[in-house]
Amino acid sequence: MQLTETMAPLNNMTVVTKGPIDINARIRAPRERMLQAVWVADLEPGTIYIEHCNWLDFHRYQLPKPIYINLVRDPVERMISWFYYIRSGYRNAIIHNRFPNTTLKSEKWFKKSYNQCVRSGDPECQYVPDSIKDTVGDYKRQSLFYCGNNRECLPFDSPHAIQLAKRNVERDYAVVGSWEDTNITLAVLEAYIPRFFRGARQVFECRLALASILFCLNIFLWDCLWDN
Repeated sequence: MQLTETMAPLNNMTVVTKGPIDINARIRAPRERMLQAVWVADLEPGTIYIEHCNWLDFHRYQLPKPIYINLVRDPVERMISWFYYIRSGYRNAIIHNRFPNTTLKSEKWFKKSYNQCVRSGDPECQYVPDSIKDTVGDYKRQSLFYCGNNRECLPFDSPHAIQLAKRNVERDYAVVGSWEDTNITLAVLEAYIPRFFRGARQVFECRLALASILFCLNIFLWDCLWDN
């Protein structure tokens, strides 16, 4: 998202990150799907809409199909990242500010490691094939984004759901990249969708360089403060 926002003035495009539906559900109800599809179809040309949402069948509503792109991540690394993300002080501070009456998790929960969680059989870290109901909401179903909003997409690690997802990807997605191969993904996006991603690699590399400079500067300042 930050990359596209940086590129927006360079490629004369608009970045939208909030759609018409606030409810963060695993699948959308039929009315919500139609509402979202109509809303997307009504966006101005030159708009990139970025949000966590599942594949929508625009053909069903007789609407023009947008250019679909997405990125996947190594599923194990994705779950490890999520495990520690929900334990981060930053995220929990935001939640506490929004919902001050929410009971804070125990110190043991915050200090739990992912290895401990898996090896102990903790329900939070169990990934049961074909399961639908989860003990903890953790976005484990990466295939949902490509499968869609039907209930047959819900069973975890379901071969049928994965086949539906693959069918949609092959038919409707211009690019599905990988977070583990960022440079290759950006090169493909530049080649396939230059209207939106012209110069993406250069912008990305500049952002990385700037982040490195700021990181080094923070270390330098910390060292100076420590020395003083």
